[in-house]
Amino acid sequence: MNLLRFEEANQTYDLAIQNNPEDSDLLNDKANVLVRFGKYDEALKFLDYAISNNPNNALYFFNKGNKIQRIMKEMYQKIWEDLMKRYNTMTMQFSKSLMIQLFIVLKVEVIIFVSKYFNQAEQIQGSIINLQLCDLDKS
Repeated sequence: MNLLRFEEANQTYDLAIQNNPEDSDLLNDKANVLVRFGKYDEALKFLDYAISNNPNNALYFFNKGNKIQRIMKEMYQKIWEDLMKRYNTMTMQFSKSLMIQLFIVLKVEVIIFVSKYFNQAEQIQGSIINLQLCDLDKS
């Protein structure tokens, strides 16, 4: 999907959501479009709206967890690639101990970033389990 198609899809979903703000399927679909173009925080907000409008639908929780996993994977990959570029350019300029310190600092930054999304993922997992237990009680 190119940028022009993204803008078109984004505007279409905005209009549809404006006309049907409680439609969780539309909110979920808009989140899917946003994720494809790296607008992760915005996508998670739309998934939160979908969940708040329809808290008994495990699909929206699953999709949010899936998006968080994708976000973490993509961000980790970007950070790793950046780290390797830095390492390759710095090995000639800095000592090995300084490079190890840099790796440690960057690893801590990655852990802090990932923990933000991990905490959300744990909450989602708990919500899905609760929904499944409620479904069992109804049977």
